[in-house]
Amino acid sequence: WERLAEELECAMSEHDLVLKEQRISFRVHFPVHHWTGSGLRSPTYPIRELKEGMYLWRKLQMSRLQYSGLGAKKGGVFFQNSPLAVENAWNQISEIFVEIWVKAGCDEVKTRRRLEAMRQRHEARRKTHQLEEWNRQRMAKEEQRQRICDRQRLRMEERERRFLAREDRRAGQVALYTAKVFGKIERLLQTWDRMDS
Repeated sequence: WERLAEELECAMSEHDLVLKEQRISFRVHFPVHHWTGSGLRSPTYPIRELKEGMYLWRKLQMSRLQYSGLGAKKGGVFFQNSPLAVENAWNQISEIFVEIWVKAGCDEVKTRRRLEAMRQRHEARRKTHQLEEWNRQRMAKEEQRQRICDRQRLRMEERERRFLAREDRRAGQVALYTAKVFGKIERLLQTWDRMDS
């Protein structure tokens, strides 16, 4: 947070402004669309409470699930996390949310009720999506495993086909060689017969 404060001071001084004289404030947004259908936010912090806001942000970062980038495109939170891990993340994030609003002077019971009401409204859709996504991921992994097995089976069949073709060629060569040898023996015997008679 100190580095951020220094950067803000530096940016303000470049424009001949004093940071403490400006009415700058900020809030932390909670990425909880998965559980509530919308995002949540912290109370608004004046810039003088930057340390507290950064502490909250860091605490939130440690609690949330990683599902950005490729994971978000391939299945959101369920790309790398089990339903249990997702539920545990919600419990941690909701506790942080309630804690900061209680510190800001809100009633804890009302805050929990409001949060739970948001979650309940979104619950049915979320559970259906959760199960569908979990099943889709498992099915995709099973299909991938099946494709690997199919490729291995095809490789084995191709190896066996080549082996059998090689064996057939060898058998044909042996048969040809045997026929030649028998032909020579036959001619030799005929020559002997002529010599004896």
